[in-house]
Amino acid sequence: MASHVKLPSGNFQCISRYTNPLTGKRTKITLTYSGSTRKAQRNAERELEDKIDRILEEYEYAQPDRILRFSQLVEKWLEHWRVGVNERTVEREILVIRRVNELIDGDVLVESITPLLLEKLLTDYQKKYDSSYSTMIHIKTLVVH
Repeated sequence: MASHVKLPSGNFQCISRYTNPLTGKRTKITLTYSGSTRKAQRNAERELEDKIDRILEEYEYAQPDRILRFSQLVEKWLEHWRVGVNERTVEREILVIRRVNELIDGDVLVESITPLLLEKLLTDYQKKYDSSYSTMIHIKTLVVH
C-alpha cells in the first residue's frame, strides 16, 4: 500500500515499502511526481510497483522458495558459472557433477543438506572413484560453496 505526501516544492511523493529478500528488512522506496489528480497518483503507484519488481528481480537467485532441490541448485550454479569458462573445464565440472548426482539424490531439499551429509558425500566419492587429494579439495570447494 502506497502513501502520498505533498512536498514543499509543490510536487508529490509516493512512498511504499518492500522486504529485502537477502536481509529480511523492510526498505522504503519513493517516487516523486507532479500533479494532484487521482490519475497522477495511480500512475505514480504503478511506476513505484514496477520499480519494486525490478529491484526484487535482481534478488531472484537469493529467494529460497525458487531453489528448493539440490538438482535445481546445481543447474542454476552451472548456468551462471559456465559463462566465460573454457569448454574443457566445463566438461570436467559436468563429469564431477554427474558423479556427485550419483551419490546424492537431486530431489534432496537444499535446506536439509547438512555438514554431515556433505562429509558422507565426500567420503563416498573418494571411496568410489579413488580420487586424489587435489580432486577431493576441488570437489569440497565445489559442493560447499
